[in-house]
Amino acid sequence: AGRFLKQLSEQSPGQIRLADYLKQLTLPPDTVLRSTAQKTLQALQAWLYQQANSRNPLIRLHRCHGDFAPWNCSWTAHGFFVYDWEASKGQELALSDAFYYSLAPFVHVRVHPNAAAAMAACERFVRPLWQSQQGDASDIHLYLGLWLMTRFSESSLYPALATILLRKNLWSIA
Repeated sequence: AGRFLKQLSEQSPGQIRLADYLKQLTLPPDTVLRSTAQKTLQALQAWLYQQANSRNPLIRLHRCHGDFAPWNCSWTAHGFFVYDWEASKGQELALSDAFYYSLAPFVHVRVHPNAAAAMAACERFVRPLWQSQQGDASDIHLYLGLWLMTRFSESSLYPALATILLRKNLWSIA
């Protein structure tokens, strides 16, 4: 899976400043989020804007599958086969597929997923992939934060992961 994702990251590469990327994000409406999730989303958004104001890094974009999960790929006699490309996008946030691949089993298979275990699994999977793309390991949390922001309404695991992410980056939720 990692090899496939590295090859996919080389398709349609692009970059955008973090501040500009934040402006184009579509966040879940307040009405669909519990108050605790809303507070976490606001804290995550504040942390990301702080990153944009302090260093405004370039954010990598590339082609993404959009729904890359263990059940959307398999090994065949002809090699690694990936299917279900309906959600594919030409310019999407780098690491999006890696985050989804590592977290989808926690979201869709486990009844009561452990957020700390999910975060650890995600970091274990993403770190070597990102380093193979000459990415700075310190930016993984930035990309994860951006990826999580738009998904808060999809699973209660996502706000829990954002809380862990904010704690790791010494950012408090008011």
